[in-house]
Amino acid sequence: MVHSETVEILFVCGANRCRSVVAEHLFRHFLLAADEKLAAKVSISSAGIVPRELIRRMKSRGRTISRPFFGRPPNEALVAAMAKKGIDVSGYRSRGVNRLMVEKADLIIIVAQEVFRQALLSLCPSAESRVLTFSEFSGKQGYYLFADYDAAPRELYGWDWCEDPKHATAFLAEMEQHLAEVMPRFLERMRTGSTEWARQRAE
Repeated sequence: MVHSETVEILFVCGANRCRSVVAEHLFRHFLLAADEKLAAKVSISSAGIVPRELIRRMKSRGRTISRPFFGRPPNEALVAAMAKKGIDVSGYRSRGVNRLMVEKADLIIIVAQEVFRQALLSLCPSAESRVLTFSEFSGKQGYYLFADYDAAPRELYGWDWCEDPKHATAFLAEMEQHLAEVMPRFLERMRTGSTEWARQRAE
């Protein structure tokens, strides 16, 4: 990183109402707590993308994706869970990713499975070197992060699975742990001027 410039980080999931929203706000929260001066040089945002392959897979399981996809608040259970952490996301409204967002971002983290990465790269193939899955970013494999969507239990294979407080709380705890663990490596790269994030092997 050139310290006079802002680094743009974009978290992406499906509806931008759950995983990427939590990742965005928790990451910003941890970064501010760790180094407020450095945090001022990092722009963190999130957005969603709905792959056609995802729609096909859900349809094969008798599930549908509610519309409109975007312009909606985060899942209520997650809003409540985040509030307990002192983070207010109630005013957030989901948005769809576009090519300009992808082109501007220095690092794009897919908080979902591989099908989302492929959908994003079909939108902007030149971004390949800047796109990591969350597992590649953190070096961790997570149950509630759905690294393998097809392996998820049927009751969780839906669009609004985080509406259940039990799942929302478990997901938030897992995301919090993983982001806390990755923060020291992120800070080190920022402070040493590294502009690339190596793919971490998931444990």
